[in-house]
Amino acid sequence: MDAIPFVRDAAKVKAACHEGNDGSIIALKPVKMILPERFVEKQLAIVGADTYVVGIVALVVDDKYYAVFLGTAMFHVEPTTIATVKYHGDSYLELSFDPGARILVTQEVVQDNLITYRIYDEIISKGHMPWYMNYDDRIQLLFTANKLAGMEMLSNHAMLELNAAAISRDPTNINRFYRHAIDSYDDLIKKPPITIPLMSVSYGTTNTTSRIMGSYFEQGLNSSLVNPSTQVENIERLLRS
Repeated sequence: MDAIPFVRDAAKVKAACHEGNDGSIIALKPVKMILPERFVEKQLAIVGADTYVVGIVALVVDDKYYAVFLGTAMFHVEPTTIATVKYHGDSYLELSFDPGARILVTQEVVQDNLITYRIYDEIISKGHMPWYMNYDDRIQLLFTANKLAGMEMLSNHAMLELNAAAISRDPTNINRFYRHAIDSYDDLIKKPPITIPLMSVSYGTTNTTSRIMGSYFEQGLNSSLVNPSTQVENIERLLRS
């Protein structure tokens, strides 16, 4: 995975923002908000006279420091300018806020449980992980879904952590789970994980039976030939019984 272009420092970003009396968040110095351009296509961002973005963004100050904002809702923002930039070959929207501009018009949001599905489908199921999200961010991605989106079923964090673990892989061996490839918390920065789609037949399954019984038979068959199973798993025993 390519190196992250900024240094993560939430304190530096927080110091560049101020909460107004009306609940807005105001830029005290130039601030940039970065999010994948794909979010517009996936109904996770609306760019126009009124601009709304899902709360899965990076905030950058001094073109050096960044922090990650995670909120399972659409937020009204008032950028001074909007541009398209490239990070690691992918297109991102860069919303710039001059000093005095409202980064968030309000912190109040409308609950919309469809937002949760769109986030899950784009980032977890299809594996389109923004560069600014580290392993911890993946785990916490939908932690606010209960409060902000009204999804009580996602109050079980163990299920969300399982999804994050399943799609995060060793950058030197895509077939190895990331949690098996790190020895300390520092490794999260030194060697961040690569991402596979949860729906991937080639890498998302762990046994031959699941690969060839799932969708995309040709991919599953090729994966089974290249990475043959070394043992029979319980699900295979059940299916064969």
